[in-house]
Amino acid sequence: MKNVKFIKKSESVIGLWLPILVILILFAFLVAESVIMKDIILSNSVVALATAIMASAALVTILVSNRQVQLMARQQRLKAIEDRLEKFYIPLIKAFSSYVYTAQTEDEIETIITCRRYLAGNNLLRVLPMHFKFKADKIAGSANWTFYAKEDFEQWKEALDVLWEEFLEVLKEYYTLSGTEISLPEKPDWLIGYK
Repeated sequence: MKNVKFIKKSESVIGLWLPILVILILFAFLVAESVIMKDIILSNSVVALATAIMASAALVTILVSNRQVQLMARQQRLKAIEDRLEKFYIPLIKAFSSYVYTAQTEDEIETIITCRRYLAGNNLLRVLPMHFKFKADKIAGSANWTFYAKEDFEQWKEALDVLWEEFLEVLKEYYTLSGTEISLPEKPDWLIGYK
């Protein structure tokens, strides 16, 4: 039992060589049928037929493999876009456009800004602050996020506008890759202020 090696499906002989085996069996069937019917086939034409069958089989295999690689690359790209949307853009947009404020919201924003910056686009990285400095204003009907300095407020206002533009670009790319009809949301009002 110590030397038992478990074979993955992709490594199995049948899974790997099945298309080639099918083509060889079809070729053998064609040759056998020709011999049984006592057709006169010159050895050159058998070689030419075998070469043509193998070439067409190789072409079909290449086309199918290429299509599978394209589909896998598309799925990987869709997954990367979903991660960008779900882990970066959507949480930040919700945090700055929702009246819902919890004690964890500030920590979530700080975590997104510091730890998930790699998910942001280049334009946003140029204007996105390294940390989230604000003063929580809990007065009903006022903005959730009130900034101490006017410079911070202006920087965040610009960063949120760039965030929204990049979000729309990423969302359009996602819709295009997934083949879904493009339906873009309206830009929210940013709940930020300056005192």
